[in-house]
Amino acid sequence: MKQLHWFTAHWCGPCQQMKKKYPELPGVMVTHIDIDDEVNGSVMRDYNIRSIPSFVLKDNGVVVKQRTGVFDLTEWVSQ
Repeated sequence: MKQLHWFTAHWCGPCQQMKKKYPELPGVMVTHIDIDDEVNGSVMRDYNIRSIPSFVLKDNGVVVKQRTGVFDLTEWVSQ
């Protein structure tokens, strides 16, 4: 099963834009990770997240791709 780690923040305009456009992604388990939460700092370091919105896609637990910015998320996940 595909998993998407979605790094976001409440103050990030592009992040909020993406959340409104993609409230769900069929066939993908989505985890929103709020960078404002200090608990998530180690997760951000693990994936080398330096800007947001950032997305890490895993398939069967293995990272298959990673991307930052605003783009067609549905198409990116399905490729």
